[in-house]
Amino acid sequence: MSKVHIFVLCFICLSSVAQGQIFVDQNAVGAENGSSWQDAFTDLQDALSVASSGSEIWVANGIYYPSTGTDRNISFTMKAGVGIYGGFSGTETEIDERQWDSFETILSGDIGIKEELDDNAYHVIANKGNGLTSSAILDGFKITHGNAGDPEPNERGGGIFNKDSSPLIRNCYFTENYALYGGAIYNLGGSEASYINCQIEGNTAYKGCGGVYNFLNAHATMIQCRITGNEGLDDVGGGTYNFLSDPHYIDCLISGNVAPIAAGVYNTNNSKPVFTNCTIVANMSSDSVGGILNVASELTLENSVVWSNISENDIGPSSNLSQANNAILTAEYSLIEGVSLDPDAGNLDGLDITNDPSFLSLPPLNYIPTSDGDYSIDASSILIDAGISSVTTQDVDLLGNDRISGSQIDIGAIEYQFPVTNSDLELLSIRVYPNPADDHIVISGLRFNNVYTIKLLGLDGRLLSSQNISALNDTEVLALPNGSRTMLLQVHDADGKHYNQIIVKK
Repeated sequence: MSKVHIFVLCFICLSSVAQGQIFVDQNAVGAENGSSWQDAFTDLQDALSVASSGSEIWVANGIYYPSTGTDRNISFTMKAGVGIYGGFSGTETEIDERQWDSFETILSGDIGIKEELDDNAYHVIANKGNGLTSSAILDGFKITHGNAGDPEPNERGGGIFNKDSSPLIRNCYFTENYALYGGAIYNLGGSEASYINCQIEGNTAYKGCGGVYNFLNAHATMIQCRITGNEGLDDVGGGTYNFLSDPHYIDCLISGNVAPIAAGVYNTNNSKPVFTNCTIVANMSSDSVGGILNVASELTLENSVVWSNISENDIGPSSNLSQANNAILTAEYSLIEGVSLDPDAGNLDGLDITNDPSFLSLPPLNYIPTSDGDYSIDASSILIDAGISSVTTQDVDLLGNDRISGSQIDIGAIEYQFPVTNSDLELLSIRVYPNPADDHIVISGLRFNNVYTIKLLGLDGRLLSSQNISALNDTEVLALPNGSRTMLLQVHDADGKHYNQIIVKK
């Protein structure tokens, strides 16, 4: 065969790969052209180089580095219209079969000498001015060991750096990343990046904000994210820092973060952040303001609780909230410890010692970053049914449970789940079998012509399937999705009655 023919065949092969699934497995021993698991690329950068809009890159569990050399400027860069998915074992044929929480897929900046921080990549992921939208997806990865600890321009965003770029980041875990500013995440200049079901834990800023830093018109959205145990060593901000930015935090937990000032949240320079159904608790400042410091900014709290934040030099409400330079607070259906908010806006009185959130457990408040604590609430909590349901956009809470379990939404990131009683089940007259099941379940006891919404969710809150039916008989056979072993079944009827059950797949 001539060289020309070989070149044409290779080009056709790569073009086909680039428009479909591209496989990556560091342990593959085949042709390394990305066309199958057997012939997978062993380097994620090779897959990115051939991917085009519409491609899906499937990455098997393992550790992947942006460079095999020592150039700290090399990062992974996402591409428009390309989804990058981790959490595969290396045998799957459908994306729903992957288990990203079981098959850890790591993007690591630990190039050069292993476990030597000073020679790590500046950013594990860098999207600098590439104009990405939410069609660029990163899903199911651990991002670790970036170190943007040098002077400008290499001082921001050890885990991910987005400038004028707005990708969708989902089901990712940022940990042990470092930078002068924004140890885990740095969003800059028009970035509208979205983060869904991400954990930002144990990251460090040598100056300010170990967790999430939004700077100069960044409009990030964070949904059902945990920002915990991060540290700013020598400046303002531990968990999240907003400078002339308008981020929106929904169903988020910000806890156990540490900084000299504003350990939980810092807003400055005309920022306008919104916190909807958030829990900001047990953040610790070695100087002042453990919870939220709002400076020359407009802070909005909806259905949110700020509680048990501490600082060495503050006593009383300023440990939880402090405002300066004509800052504005708009609070609705919220609770701040030590602060009396407007009751006409549905707020609870933070000066009333009986208005205790009744969290199940708080961590030791010893000025050491921590992700400990259980911020679920017990049956006596004042937060139950104390919110306003109209502001929520989510069906599930931070833990993947029903976002509205009672008559109204709760305050905070985690909804109290009312136990399903026998009388509730009799009202619905529903029975589900078999359980454990093979590939389907049967729902019986449906009423003729009644409309039902039937959902299956992963235990991490991901929607696996959803359908609306008008019952033509009293039973409905529901196929179970591939990949998930344990899932939550939710059935709602038109009258608002519901039925929840954990389903186990054999």
